[in-house]
Amino acid sequence: MDLPDGRRLGWLELGDPDAWPTFGFHGTPGSRLQFALPDALQPAGVRLIFPDRPGYGLSTYQSGRRLTDW
Repeated sequence: MDLPDGRRLGWLELGDPDAWPTFGFHGTPGSRLQFALPDALQPAGVRLIFPDRPGYGLSTYQSGRRLTDW
């Protein structure tokens, strides 16, 4: 996804697209890929969204930011 300031945001979405979204956040180092879960989520009625933090995975680095800004 392209952000208004020109950076990119990467994420992984799993499960039922019509279910209530639940977000998960990776540690350091890491990326959205550490959350690859089985297809069993679809019938469970679960929707999980895992964004990449700035500078990790597919998300563009943002200078001047700290971990606590995330």
